[in-house]
Amino acid sequence: MESFFQRWKATIYFTLSTFLAFMAFSIALHSTTTTTTTSSSPQPPSPSPPPATTLPRLSSNASTSLRRAGFSLAASLLQSSPHSFSSSSYPQSTVFAIKDSAFSSSAAANPRLLMKQLLHYHTSPLRLPMSELLKIRRGTRFPTLVPGKNLVLTKIDAKSRAAEINHVKISHPDVVIDGSLVIHGVLEPFSSLDSGEHTAMDSVGFRDLGYWPKIIRSLSSKGFVSFAIGLNSVLDGILDDYRHLNSVTVFSPPDFGSVASSSPMLGRIIRIHILPQRISYKELVVLPDKSPLKTLLPGQDLELKKAGKFTELNVTAARMRVNGVDIVAPEIFSSGKYIVHGISRVLDTADASKKSS
Repeated sequence: MESFFQRWKATIYFTLSTFLAFMAFSIALHSTTTTTTTSSSPQPPSPSPPPATTLPRLSSNASTSLRRAGFSLAASLLQSSPHSFSSSSYPQSTVFAIKDSAFSSSAAANPRLLMKQLLHYHTSPLRLPMSELLKIRRGTRFPTLVPGKNLVLTKIDAKSRAAEINHVKISHPDVVIDGSLVIHGVLEPFSSLDSGEHTAMDSVGFRDLGYWPKIIRSLSSKGFVSFAIGLNSVLDGILDDYRHLNSVTVFSPPDFGSVASSSPMLGRIIRIHILPQRISYKELVVLPDKSPLKTLLPGQDLELKKAGKFTELNVTAARMRVNGVDIVAPEIFSSGKYIVHGISRVLDTADASKKSS
């Protein structure tokens, strides 16, 4: 029995070692190729590129905390291969680290080419310490680094500070909070929910999500985590009702307490923050005062009000409001199909059809 256990353990560590060696070799090969290409074709001096976004990396103290809690394999992977849990596109991450014993079983059952997908499925591009999770309602979905695949908050008990993701208990909440990186410990890997449960959640993975994942991840990286979670939770309904939504404008509040609302109410609240067209701040400024702005909530337009003076060279001198709520951070981020403006607080659906004071 003991010899069998030793052979099994050796197999596990061989699998993980092979995976780490494969990742290290890929990085080294890419670096060597880049260096060779550059040296063989001299180029004129060029401006220094902007610094790359730093990937979440474990500090020595955080690594020690993980190892002491029984998550040595996760600690090793995070230190030696941080890109397996993140990328420069998603500077914030919440990792659900798997206990060593369960991680080993998963590694044995999965070829090394599937290991990265396993790690990505246990990582969300949102910063979600336990204090944030406890504010969220049961059934809320979280995006992962696997495109179109979500995790679900299946149980929440704020009183006992307990939570489950995909029916797996978070056994070690906040085992690491290290800057933009949050790590919770779980006793076993997450599995997909049964096909008969939360079918709406799973269906979103089989359609073209377009620009929405970029919006959600950008909202999170800019600090609008609760609104990003709310939007992700109702995204399938928006995609069902608006199949040909070519562009959008999003008004995002900094603190979205409504994420704990029931699903139908949450959907209404989110939709009133979205316009079915892209409108820049300059375009808002030149609209007539008290212009109606159509939202994704049928029959519930917003009213634009303006105050202050502005010029073509200084459009931000104008004070802009939608339904009496200030636009405090124009054009937080944008692309050709979407634009996001920061507002001071949540828009109220009850007042959406009324004129602002």
